[in-house]
Amino acid sequence: MKGNNILVTGADGVIGWPVCMRLALKYPDKTIIGIDNNERRRWVDECGSVSAIPIVSMEERCLAFEEVTGQSNILLIGDSIRKSLLKLLLSLRGIGTVVHLAAQPSAPYSMKYPLYTLRNNNDATLALIMAIKEVNPKIRLIETTTMGIYGTPPIEIEEDFYVIPEPEAFEFLPGHEHRNPTYAQRHKLPLTPFQGGSWYHRSKSYDASMLQFASFRYGIPTVDLRLGVVIGVGTAETKKDSRLATRFDFDFNFGVLANRFVAQALTGYPLTVYGEGGQTRGYISLEDTVQRIVNAVELSNNGYLPINILDKCYSVREMAQHVAKSHYGTEVQTVPNPRKELEDHYYHPSTSRMRKLLGEPKDSLDDVLKDAFTTLEPYKERIASHKEAFMK
Repeated sequence: MKGNNILVTGADGVIGWPVCMRLALKYPDKTIIGIDNNERRRWVDECGSVSAIPIVSMEERCLAFEEVTGQSNILLIGDSIRKSLLKLLLSLRGIGTVVHLAAQPSAPYSMKYPLYTLRNNNDATLALIMAIKEVNPKIRLIETTTMGIYGTPPIEIEEDFYVIPEPEAFEFLPGHEHRNPTYAQRHKLPLTPFQGGSWYHRSKSYDASMLQFASFRYGIPTVDLRLGVVIGVGTAETKKDSRLATRFDFDFNFGVLANRFVAQALTGYPLTVYGEGGQTRGYISLEDTVQRIVNAVELSNNGYLPINILDKCYSVREMAQHVAKSHYGTEVQTVPNPRKELEDHYYHPSTSRMRKLLGEPKDSLDDVLKDAFTTLEPYKERIASHKEAFMK
């Protein structure tokens, strides 16, 4: 891997904090610089909820990591992503790779605050791209977008592109050369069109377009990790000490389906299946997600590389059945769907590129659920005191 140090945005987040720790342990001779403005904590508080697992401040996390591991190569900065700050960090800290995880990631929240979501997500990505371009275009940029950019198309979801055939008359156009070497780069379309169903997903669709353009126009090597639904309570690192824990959200806005179902089951609340429950998505554990991101740091692509990141697909009904089976006595309740979406559809994403380049995920759904119930049991009352956040 070229370069000395690694910059991680969104370092205080569910995924960001475990990624920082794993990178620090894998590369003890490098400094892992994390930046986060702590907005996720504010968003969840604004929605009347909390992290089920209590989390300490960014400063306490760093101190605890040093105490537990004996390493002091994580530096966390509490600030927003601004081009001026990024240029300083990239140039003065010898950054070779940027792992961009920062985002407002909630679809429901984005429908309440669309302009804020677009500005927050897209402005940060553009600031990173321009900072890299001006400091050193060879700095690698890895971003986590989302499988949600595709929507639920009635075709196999692939990451590749279709190159529009070059017209035979092209050689006769004045001022152009036949077989222009940049033709394929300029005239290609995604095999699977972007049809995201919320402003969050639309913001990530544009992020993906920016990553592709940055690679083509500026030569920045970019990796687009299109995450499925990330579930689970932690990773090997977060379990070493309670102060190293990452957050676990369970509310309507920020709690993903499986995590919310676990929290509902623990508190005796019926699992709320929206509508027919046929809505199907790809899932992957937090542990496997972190490892895929860390593995991506070692990739050596020169252009734009999109990769679907998920393990297996489940419908809402199927997920409810798995959770109910893991926690005896849990009831399943059908409620009117608060979202505008197809409730029964085809969904078949390709994962061959991920498995070839980043390795096979290892965690089974049943193991992830079992671990979640065991870990969250001590916090059952904390969840129950905020159970009104399940549905609003």
